Amino acid sequence: METFLQDLRYTARSLRRQPGFTLVAMLTLAVGIGANTAIFSVVNATLLRPFPYKEPDRLMRVSLTMPSHPGDMPTDDMVWSYPKFETLRQNQRVFEDLALYRSSTYNLTGIEEAERIQGENVTAAYFPVLGITTQLGRTFLVDEDGVSVTHAAAVLSHTLWERRFGLDPNILGKTVTLDTKKYTVIGVLPSGFQGLTGLAEIWTTAGASDAEELSERWSHSYDLIARLKPGISTEQAKSAVTVLGRVVDEAHPFPISEGKWGAKARTP
Repeated sequence: METFLQDLRYTARSLRRQPGFTLVAMLTLAVGIGANTAIFSVVNATLLRPFPYKEPDRLMRVSLTMPSHPGDMPTDDMVWSYPKFETLRQNQRVFEDLALYRSSTYNLTGIEEAERIQGENVTAAYFPVLGITTQLGRTFLVDEDGVSVTHAAAVLSHTLWERRFGLDPNILGKTVTLDTKKYTVIGVLPSGFQGLTGLAEIWTTAGASDAEELSERWSHSYDLIARLKPGISTEQAKSAVTVLGRVVDEAHPFPISEGKWGAKARTP
């Protein structure tokens, strides 16, 4: 202990003599600690905690595959556009349902101090596919999908409901402003759920996005999660999705011929 205290005093004197080095060291430590905390938050939410989903062994991720350019490896984990997703959904027979999701960041305003919050932009089947139900209210309806939504709806995490709304039991039907657009709160999720991205505090529908973006077949920005039908194995689904990838490619051919796109299914 005496040696440790001597080392500590020597270190303190050395740091006082070199304030510039001390400042850089402290900033480096702060950045490192912050980065590690952020990474652990995602890993803890997505890997370490048990899946909070219903029958997680029946969940599969579905990705687009893209042909390689000369000298490059093929890309087999491409995200989806809304029109390509619709083609897949209309032609598939192996999944109970499929859902799109993507990470989004919003400016929450109109409630005391403005705050930048993380969220997810999803299709209506997202919560049913995962088997997640609300603590209050409901999740999204099918008619809140697509490009013709007449009103915007939002679902809150339990954390956001508590932190910004004080667990207000009358939160349903109230409006929140995200990036200057008003959303009606329709539901609150159970404590601990932060979406597939691991950081979400609010959910909005794909139908509330820009209509032009949703109609653009080459606007790839969504991940896809699906739930297997009972009796369908993962190998059967993988084979079916490979065939469906060709159907999607034929419906949405790349304007400049560079090979065929496809699709691939895998477990999360």
